[in-house]
Amino acid sequence: MKSVAISMKRKFDKYWGKVEDINKLLLIAIVLDPRYKMEYLLFSLSDIESNPSKVNELQNQVKDFLIHMYDVYKVADPLAAHGYNNSNLERIGDTVMVNDEDDVEAERLSKFMKLRQVMDVVEIRNEVDKYLLEPPENLRNPNFDLLAWWQENSPRFPIVSQIAKDVFGIPISTVASESAFSLGGRIVDPFRASLTPRMVEALVCTSDWLKAEEFSLYKDPTKEELEFYDALEKIETEVYSSSQMKGKVVASPS
Repeated sequence: MKSVAISMKRKFDKYWGKVEDINKLLLIAIVLDPRYKMEYLLFSLSDIESNPSKVNELQNQVKDFLIHMYDVYKVADPLAAHGYNNSNLERIGDTVMVNDEDDVEAERLSKFMKLRQVMDVVEIRNEVDKYLLEPPENLRNPNFDLLAWWQENSPRFPIVSQIAKDVFGIPISTVASESAFSLGGRIVDPFRASLTPRMVEALVCTSDWLKAEEFSLYKDPTKEELEFYDALEKIETEVYSSSQMKGKVVASPS
């Protein structure tokens, strides 16, 4: 029991032992959840670290790290970043209401609105600021789907959505990869050593499907599929009838 407890403690310290040693991508994943964002990160770090200065420092590091990731992704996909800037300017520009273009006051108002556009874009420097400033999603919503939310809001956050896709695709520990290797050892044993990688993958996937909750091999056919099946049955019936008729014609002279 002592050796098991020590091993568990070592694994815990590896990920959550010290605040300053926590993998920043784990914290980025919390921020990229629209139900939690930066506020929940600050709340959680306060439970781990009693020193407020360290908590604020780590919070700033996480935000700086996220902005740095945004800058890297923006360079890799400049078209998405350009599309976001244009849509942001168009959204702000839609609020300008000018009734008489020849009016001096209207022209002055238009210049002021253009100046405020520039000031707003500078204040909200990028998608990260816009995402963090928006109110969070309802935390008590049991039907909230994180991946579906990012897919739906990817036009609004084209760069940050790419970061979220890559961050959420990273395993949070080495347990998954270790179990995958041990699972491969149980499938490809000395008696089944000739299995191809494709067959091993099929066996693993089939096992996961069968163990999943509410899994069923039966699926109700769609209307198009039923019509397709009826058409095939008619063709098969016509072919069978035609072959029968030919058999009778050939057999009758004899």
